[in-house]
Amino acid sequence: MEIPEIELVEKLDKVIHVTSEAANKRKDAQVYGILEYAKKSGDKRSPEKIKKVTLDSSACEVAVAKALGGTCNNSEHNPAQPMTYAWDVIVPGYQEETMFEVKWMSLESDWYSFNDKLIYDVEARRRYYDRIIVATNLPAECGGWNVYPRFIIDPIDFSRHVKRSKYDNYKPYYYNHHKPSCTILNEQNILQRKELKV
Repeated sequence: MEIPEIELVEKLDKVIHVTSEAANKRKDAQVYGILEYAKKSGDKRSPEKIKKVTLDSSACEVAVAKALGGTCNNSEHNPAQPMTYAWDVIVPGYQEETMFEVKWMSLESDWYSFNDKLIYDVEARRRYYDRIIVATNLPAECGGWNVYPRFIIDPIDFSRHVKRSKYDNYKPYYYNHHKPSCTILNEQNILQRKELKV
């Protein structure tokens, strides 16, 4: 039995602080494998861009693990074994463990957008985790990051609510989060942060 939705909301509908040390430790554990995979897959992003994206994602993963009392996936990446890379956070308890895939989203975005690869990855890996959590990280005044979880998405239902974006960019799809299979978090916190940036 996975964690009840009401408990997830209670623990994630708030700002979660992550230290720079914790976020960088997570990033450092992952970035080498990501850079190696990028070379093989023809990823055109610079190593600096990949490191930045990995740090943003790492801060969000650490925050979700911290809020839910879980741990990040620290398995050594093995392409032949999806359980080493197909989920980000595991939470013990109940009748069995609950697993989460954590995705990053910018503060400026109103919609969670992505490319074809993400759609493929969700479809290919969804049996390995119970929920997708989309989050935004921002630098904290005291150092480190403040993380704002934004959506809890049912991966089984994900592709049913993927829409083609009107914008022709490298993220041509978005997820319609105004659906029953998605829980929206931190709406007021995100709105306030956006207003402060204007």
